[in-house]
Amino acid sequence: MRSLVLTLLVLPCLQALIAAQSAPAQRLLLSGGHVQVNTAEAPRRADVLIVGDRIEAVGEGLKAEGAEVCDVTGLVIAPAFVDAANLGLLDESAFRGGASDLAADMLEAHDSLARERLNRVGLGFVYVDLPLMNAARGPVGCVASADPTAANPAVLERLAGLSFGIGTRQGGEAGRLGRSGDAAAVGEAFAAARRYRKSFEKHEKDLKEFEAKQAKSEKAEKSEKTEKPEKTEKPEKPEKKPLPPQQPKTEEAHEAVLRVLDHKTPLRIEAHWREDIEAALDLATKQGLRLVLLGGGEADQLADKLAAAKACVVLGPAQPIGMSPLQAPQRRANVAALLDAAGVSLAFMSAGAQGYRYDSAPLIAALHVAEGLSEAAALRGLTLGAAEALGWSGRSGSVEAGRMAFLQIGSAKPSLSGGAPVKMVFGTRVVTCGKKSS
Repeated sequence: MRSLVLTLLVLPCLQALIAAQSAPAQRLLLSGGHVQVNTAEAPRRADVLIVGDRIEAVGEGLKAEGAEVCDVTGLVIAPAFVDAANLGLLDESAFRGGASDLAADMLEAHDSLARERLNRVGLGFVYVDLPLMNAARGPVGCVASADPTAANPAVLERLAGLSFGIGTRQGGEAGRLGRSGDAAAVGEAFAAARRYRKSFEKHEKDLKEFEAKQAKSEKAEKSEKTEKPEKTEKPEKPEKKPLPPQQPKTEEAHEAVLRVLDHKTPLRIEAHWREDIEAALDLATKQGLRLVLLGGGEADQLADKLAAAKACVVLGPAQPIGMSPLQAPQRRANVAALLDAAGVSLAFMSAGAQGYRYDSAPLIAALHVAEGLSEAAALRGLTLGAAEALGWSGRSGSVEAGRMAFLQIGSAKPSLSGGAPVKMVFGTRVVTCGKKSS
């Protein structure tokens, strides 16, 4: 399974790289529409020029020689939604096969149904957890495009993160010990990743020393041959040359942890109970890392601390289905509204949401709106908030020059009360929603 998953990850990246090197960047002009730069602003008349997978310019009357023109007169161009944590794509109960088949359903072109369903609700890409065999530190994640027509949908960010978990609260001492053990396991993952990095640094140093010794030895041998006349006798058997130091094996889990330590992606921890959330915050603070809290059932009880730490909370359903009240955290139905009022950045996920489809992130956001969250805050959580949760601030979530061109186009501005997108834009590719891909 592991080799297949990694193959699915690597091949699209290699093919995209080869294609990018062999052909000039494609250009697309979205003409005649109204642009909603972000979900907090009103749409305004503007064209959008896209070069490759990036927005080149936004403004009225744009001209682009050689660009393909897509007339979107009367339509609104807005940022695509993002599911900040989607386990449903790899949920054994939701698909026909094992984990490797599920990854193929998302990342290969032979089955585009999953991506088509994502498009119909305005989702442009999703964070997908890919389980690694024997990875005690949890599943490695990638951010995958929801483009249903691409020959090989691009994996936008390989090893985008590693989702840890802290706590399933139990009574008394067992709960404290379990939480302490989970936090210690995360700390050990950081320590192991640092040792892993040092092993590569040591290998690089040893290799340089080896190459220097070899060069010195070869120079000495050459000098000795020129000084001494060649013997006519039978030459002695040459000594066996030493082998260079062996390079350490690359490990995906350690690579993902290093991305966190290097501040390339946030620290993602699933925690639901107050004590577990406090442990996650404490761990992030000690390591100097920004926390993305997944779940956060009792997060409202620590809203001020989460806001002060600039943490992002990725919420699932306001009312989880199928969970006993005795086992569930004391989650208030208006937890999203309380967090937003405290200034905590929000995003939404369909991961672990029993009874919900894997394309349900906008629905989950709407359920939080029904419990008091403003629709503007919910829409931000599906765009700019989700970008922050992925460590993509400045890269997605709005329609601005330099951002990734993952857009939705509809007859009105995005809303959680209806109005599905008419088209989705993935770089220079335009997909008509609801139309079966070939």
